[in-house]
Amino acid sequence: MHKKLLLPILSIFLACSSGYAQYSKYILYQGDTLQGFDLQATYTEALANKVDAADLRGYIGNKERDFVRQKYHISVPTSRQVKQTIPVNPNVLTTCNNVNFEDGVFTPWTGSTGYNSNSKSALTVATAAISTSGPNSAETSCSYQTLVNTGTDPYANLPMVDPGGGTWACRLGGEYVNTAIGICSTQDPLGLNSSGEILQQTFPVTTANAMFTYSYLAVLEQTGGTPHSATQCPYFRVQVLDHNGDTIPCFQYYVEATGNTAPPGMLTSSSISNSNGTPVFYSPWTTNSLDLRTYIGTNVTVIFTAAGCTQGGHFGYAYIDAKCGPTQILASSPPVCLGGC
Repeated sequence: MHKKLLLPILSIFLACSSGYAQYSKYILYQGDTLQGFDLQATYTEALANKVDAADLRGYIGNKERDFVRQKYHISVPTSRQVKQTIPVNPNVLTTCNNVNFEDGVFTPWTGSTGYNSNSKSALTVATAAISTSGPNSAETSCSYQTLVNTGTDPYANLPMVDPGGGTWACRLGGEYVNTAIGICSTQDPLGLNSSGEILQQTFPVTTANAMFTYSYLAVLEQTGGTPHSATQCPYFRVQVLDHNGDTIPCFQYYVEATGNTAPPGMLTSSSISNSNGTPVFYSPWTTNSLDLRTYIGTNVTVIFTAAGCTQGGHFGYAYIDAKCGPTQILASSPPVCLGGC
């Protein structure tokens, strides 16, 4: 039989025979691609593991994707993490430029959007650009990176702008854009993994800006009756890279919703998730300061990332603000990391 005729016939066969009709909405590949994959057993396994309804398509779909990659020896796409040499440029401003968003624009911040295929790895970048619907777009909108200067977050019931900061902040994601439940388009080509966002800025460290301070308000949805593993959760991450593009361990911050209780430093919202009816955790506005004196004379890169869970059903987003200035520590004291280690 001609291959072009075989593919649709096999698709119909999978959907209609052996009781597969009830599982047809979970068939994400055409033709004989899934031949040898036990969809019914995978569905039963998901139910036995008490996978949330919101995660069911993502759970089964990721199993299918893993099967197809193994069957056809397809390598897993590399998560695109910033890794570059960042030489000192004497023409770059000697202060952090618009690091606090007070110009009401993103420049010179750069960003990207992608999807979370592994919460312990870098976001898989799909679009290497900031994607926004404009300032003050609703938290329920499909705006990936959003500048805000007014409003209250519906889950934290706190201002979207840091009360101790300036008049602007940035929101990474939102409760619908950082899922794969169908309200917003997902960056994942198969529509399985939740979306996520990156915002970053590179600047030369001088005595005038060696104290970098950032503030954040993170909002993470609980991952259901059976907690996700540490590689599957909604998360918020802060990274600082040196001039070689390597992470500076002491300056990293990471929080994820792994269980049914609020992570350290976070509280449980009085409001439940609009899409799943599950609890939501949030961090009150929190500030960390990083002493960068060791890196004076070189460039560093600060990266903020927020993403929903790998199975597409639970959101994670965050508000951020930042500033920089001279250190207020005595010159004789050793460089330290304040609040982030």
